[in-house]
Amino acid sequence: MSQYVEDQDSIYIDPSKIAAHLQPDSYFASILPTASKEISRKDLKSAIQSMSNDELKETVFQFLQSTPDLTQKFFSFIERNQPTKALTTSQEKWSNVDGFQGRNWSEEYSLLLANAELHSKSWQIQMYRLSDDFFHAASLYAQVIISELSLPVSLKSIQPVNIGGVAGGQKFIIDNILFKFAVDSELTNGTKKAYMYGGTEQRNDLAMKAASIEMRNMQTVLHARESNLFLPLMCVIDYQGHRIIASSILPIDKFTLAYGSSDGGRTVHRSITELNTMMERLGKKLHLKEHKTGSRSGGRNLYMPGDIEVHLGMDNRYYMIDVARLMPPEAPKPNDSSSTRKIYYQTLRAELVLGYHDNLNSDAFSGWNDIEPERKAHEKALRDCTTYLHETLIPNFSEAMQNYKLEAVTYLPDSKDSWMKMQAEQLKTLLEVADMTSTLHYYGINVRHLGLIRKHTTVPRFRDFLLIHCITRAMKNIMRCEMRNLMTESLGSPTDMPLRDLVLSTYQRVHPYGHVVKDLEKRKSISEYWKLVYEKTCEQFEGCFSTEEAEEIERAGLHSFVNKRADFRAILYLFFKFAQVELSASAMQQLMTPIMKDDMCLRQEFRLVRSDVEKFNPRIRKPFIASLASSLLLSREANEKGLAKQNVFRLRTLATTEMQAAQKSSPSCPKLNKQLAFMYWDLAKVTENHLTSLCTMFWAIRYMELTLSVANDEETYSKFNQLLDETEGLCTENNICVSHIQKVRARKHAGIAACPRMRLAETGSFPHQILATLKTSKDRQLLNAACQPCH
Repeated sequence: MSQYVEDQDSIYIDPSKIAAHLQPDSYFASILPTASKEISRKDLKSAIQSMSNDELKETVFQFLQSTPDLTQKFFSFIERNQPTKALTTSQEKWSNVDGFQGRNWSEEYSLLLANAELHSKSWQIQMYRLSDDFFHAASLYAQVIISELSLPVSLKSIQPVNIGGVAGGQKFIIDNILFKFAVDSELTNGTKKAYMYGGTEQRNDLAMKAASIEMRNMQTVLHARESNLFLPLMCVIDYQGHRIIASSILPIDKFTLAYGSSDGGRTVHRSITELNTMMERLGKKLHLKEHKTGSRSGGRNLYMPGDIEVHLGMDNRYYMIDVARLMPPEAPKPNDSSSTRKIYYQTLRAELVLGYHDNLNSDAFSGWNDIEPERKAHEKALRDCTTYLHETLIPNFSEAMQNYKLEAVTYLPDSKDSWMKMQAEQLKTLLEVADMTSTLHYYGINVRHLGLIRKHTTVPRFRDFLLIHCITRAMKNIMRCEMRNLMTESLGSPTDMPLRDLVLSTYQRVHPYGHVVKDLEKRKSISEYWKLVYEKTCEQFEGCFSTEEAEEIERAGLHSFVNKRADFRAILYLFFKFAQVELSASAMQQLMTPIMKDDMCLRQEFRLVRSDVEKFNPRIRKPFIASLASSLLLSREANEKGLAKQNVFRLRTLATTEMQAAQKSSPSCPKLNKQLAFMYWDLAKVTENHLTSLCTMFWAIRYMELTLSVANDEETYSKFNQLLDETEGLCTENNICVSHIQKVRARKHAGIAACPRMRLAETGSFPHQILATLKTSKDRQLLNAACQPCH
């Protein structure tokens, strides 16, 4: 007999299975009809039957909580012995109440995708309302799930469900939305512990990367999809150190799978000719190579990774899910056993794959590729692409950046003193405009390669700028890890005061001042923190420090090393931004404002207190089409006649913010870049402050350059020159940044490329085979056609 049985409302324990665990002084023992140390099965059954249902539930709950690890063992046993059963969920009870069946998000979203009319006001309103409602609901539910993470299951407001799957931790369903935690799950590997991403140790930070990749690949498919291929409405939510994927429930089940595998490759589906042809077209469009995947007995040829799932839904639509491994992995280092799990969270960006001259295998270097006859050739192709990324594209990116040939960077202060003399708004604008994340992604380079970019950079001001970005990202990940640990110990308390205290202690450990700390304990805490930051920076950003720098850090510590080279205001601004910590406006203003005396910047100690930490902002990454609809609708409203100038400014600011979110999901798209450039330009025209207007014009220049790098035409180039003339006039009028415009004009905007990586071809970035195709206009047209997905 099973240890438990299940009905619609409750889980019941078979009493015969728990007698061995009873403590003599427990409540359970006290109600037994015998004082004997040996408790018979009959006595145990009699004791249980004498209890009410509520008493039994409470007693079992207390019993499970009384012994360490017993709760986890209980649920592990359930999962092992009843794999087809799901825990009772609030969703099931909710859906049985008339009027509370939940919203059919997927049906509404699919209808809007099928009838996408971007310039229709009606379509914009419907997409805006649907997406806004979904993301608002998902964010609220995610915050509840995260705040109750450490509570016992029986006390959770939203209870987990057992729906299978190796990757991801607990899963929840509420209001027809599936929530999946980004958790590094333990794999079944005999007696040894093994984890999906961390290998020998649990690494939830790596699971968070994999969740981010799934969202990124969903955006790629959304751009390239055919009209009868659909996706769930989906977003990724970061909150208080955790990451959750929220996805609308689709009309599919295990019997609707038509392409891919849901059982680890034992069965690979490829059953519908129409769908197979569609996947072939999509694979070729994304530069993915056909390969044989799955088991030797059930393997099939696919253009997608083996564990992708495409279903013919119950509504007769094709739905694609599980796209985390859509893009090929970066080739692991030869003879490095520690890198075997990296193929699941270190993948190539779509911008690189789409611009590469050869199609690549998504399953390369994994067990999914074992039965492919050309396995070694496919792996060699991926090694060649990885080598090109490391040895050609990254060095050329570094060279272009320090020679001001990159669209994002037109100015950097030449020393720490120059940084410290900058006013707060100038400093923040510089850090935002020179955003390394979107610039790297535009060229198909992952952020994890910032260390290699710094390795190939020789100009000190650029090395210092890259150093700031590397260490602030390492600091963010340390903060996230500490947040997760704190919440594990919080026992479900809804207060965020422990997290606020963590922000204060982190700020104290950062110690952004020049004076020496006399207190030995505080000095030790600062030293240990910066040692950890150094370790994390080296781990995350290979090649970040030269041998000489490593020796200096060994002698004096990273804090001293950074203090000589960087303005701590820049470090703190990016750290709070990346960690999603919002300080009060007054605290941020005081923290960022330089104090000048005799043309020298004096850095006085600023004391951060609890009340300065206003909130922890959830970060929501959503489909570009939702942001696009919101932006277009806001722009439409801003252009209505009779609006006051203040209202026009507010609406255009909101529209620009939404369009920027859409652009980040597809940084190489010339249409999005062009639209964003014109929106910033329009915003500058209604900005009353001249300096703010000038900053906005520089944003417009940045995105116009990104447009010209991909798709140059006479009209766009003419508008670009007009934008430069207007900006130069403002610079001259305010006697500021005139040389920056001259640097922009000195760049070449020939638009020779079919994809942005070709912008670096001037320094020999692309292989000889591709450079040769630029000799004739006909070949350029062929290359443009091959790289069409970039557009």
